[in-house]
Amino acid sequence: MIHLGFAAALAASALFFALLEVQIEGPHGWARDLPTWRIDNRWTRLVFGSRPVTGYHLYAHLFLLVVLHLPYALGFTVPSLAAEARIAAFWVGFWILENYLWFVFNPAFWCIPLPAKAHLVALARIVVDHAARVLARSSHRPRALPAELALKPVQNRYTALVCLT
Repeated sequence: MIHLGFAAALAASALFFALLEVQIEGPHGWARDLPTWRIDNRWTRLVFGSRPVTGYHLYAHLFLLVVLHLPYALGFTVPSLAAEARIAAFWVGFWILENYLWFVFNPAFWCIPLPAKAHLVALARIVVDHAARVLARSSHRPRALPAELALKPVQNRYTALVCLT
């Protein structure tokens, strides 16, 4: 049950942050038109590729890390390696899902009238497939996923990026 709560909190927080970031950045990703500082040198290109480090993104990452460590500060839990592993998993999963949802909900990247529905169906299939695999492992009995819920291979895995403007 804790995995379900973790996944729900991850999905909800990534969804709301993606929606917020669509409102902040609009059609221009990576804080292109925001009044923020940027650092672009060989070290930042090593980590971020062609993208500069922006104040907006640095402070967003730091804010999330502080929020994720609030249970320590508020005395709800004691620091442990297992807790830090959960925080790291949440942090990585949050940014991956948030970036994906930014493309899904940003109207500047829509290719067809309601692409979010198709992307959300694909995302739901991934979640159901993963949950079925976790449940199958936890009961120590391999179970086949029903055919209608199985993750189907996608012809073009870059579908969300086809209509970049």
